[in-house]
Amino acid sequence: MVVFAQYCFYLISHPLFKIFFQPKIVGIEHIPTRPFIVAANHTSKIDPFLLCLLPFSAAKQLMPIYFLTSEYYYKKWYLKPILKLFGCYPVAKRAWTMEEFLSSSLKKLKNGKVIMFFPEGKIINDGKRDKPRPGIGYLIEKSSKPILPLHIEWGKNKALAPKKLKLSFGKLLSFQNESGQLNSYGKTAEKIMANIYSL
Repeated sequence: MVVFAQYCFYLISHPLFKIFFQPKIVGIEHIPTRPFIVAANHTSKIDPFLLCLLPFSAAKQLMPIYFLTSEYYYKKWYLKPILKLFGCYPVAKRAWTMEEFLSSSLKKLKNGKVIMFFPEGKIINDGKRDKPRPGIGYLIEKSSKPILPLHIEWGKNKALAPKKLKLSFGKLLSFQNESGQLNSYGKTAEKIMANIYSL
C-alpha cells in the first residue's frame, strides 16, 4: 500500500511542484540500488515531499521510501492512517538509547528498504547549520548500508514569486565505524553533513 500511495502522490504532485518550485536537480545518477539511506539537511516540514520533483525513473529507484516522524504526530488518530500510508513510522518519544530510537530504522534497512534521514534532527533554515546528532553514525555501523547525500537549497526570490529550489545528490558514501563509541558516531555524522553542505 505504501508504494501505491507514493506513486499516486507522485503522479498528482510532480507537475504541480515543478511549476511552483522551478527545481534544478543534479546528481540523480548517483542513486544506487536499494537498500540505502538518503541523508539530507532539513529545511522545512515539506522536505520529504520534495522527492516527488525527481524524474520518474529516479523516483522509482527510491520508492517505497520511509520517513521517521515524531511520535507526537503519529499518535493523533486522524494523522496516523495517513502517515502510515505514505511510509512514515514513529520514533519513541522516551527512547533513552540509540538502539531504542533507531530500532525501527535498522529493521527497515535490513529488510531492504530505503529510508530518508535528517542527521541534524530538526529544521534549520535561512542558510544556518547546526551540529548533527550521532544517530546517523550508529545507523551506518549497525546496518552497514551506504549513504546517499542530498543537499536541499532554496534560492532567493521576490515576494509572492515561486520559490526556486535546488536538489543536489552526491556520490555514495560508505563508512567503517570501528570504535563503536558515541564520539566516533558524532564524527561520522559531522563528515556526512560536511559532504551534504559541500554539494
